[in-house]
Amino acid sequence: RNPFLKDLLWQVSRENLLIEYDIVDVNRNPAMAAQYGVSSYGSAVVESNGKRADFSNPSESLLMSALLFAGYGVYRSLTPPSDLYSTTGQFAGCPTRPSCVSSMAGDDLHKVAALGYSGDFAANYVMLKEVVERIGGTIEHEREGYIHAVFVTPKMKFHDDLELLMLPNGRVDVRSISRFAYDDHGVNRSRVEQLRRAFEAMP
Repeated sequence: RNPFLKDLLWQVSRENLLIEYDIVDVNRNPAMAAQYGVSSYGSAVVESNGKRADFSNPSESLLMSALLFAGYGVYRSLTPPSDLYSTTGQFAGCPTRPSCVSSMAGDDLHKVAALGYSGDFAANYVMLKEVVERIGGTIEHEREGYIHAVFVTPKMKFHDDLELLMLPNGRVDVRSISRFAYDDHGVNRSRVEQLRRAFEAMP
């Protein structure tokens, strides 16, 4: 009901198309209000990459601070990692945060088994690319034996990076990492296992 806050939300969403907002009347739309845990007028909820902040009758400056945090998440999510194999020439492990898995990691939190293949290298590389795209990845970089694909979360539009490096000995190193999220709730590990099952099922 605050016209200044409405104007602020409108201006921010106009400047950054990845920031969306809804103004909900708790009486006219109780289902949506319940979805966000809002029961009274004057409440505000800001969500960014799985993180949530709740405010009661927030000031313009407080709401702007929350929106800046969300905007920082968007910036981080749109910025590719600096340690990609395509940049460094080395296949990386993981940072300390849990939102990453890699076959090059040495600890249980981040370690994931490499993929494997048998038969012709080139034919398996083509199949691997097909599987990556089938499970939702957009291939950004590729060179002989290497694939870098980006996955975008459907709701918040955040980006995860998947890297695959095929070796001549039948091993495929794999790394999947969220650009911004601290805790991905197992999404990257699940993606790798989905990829593994789909690749192993290829004829």
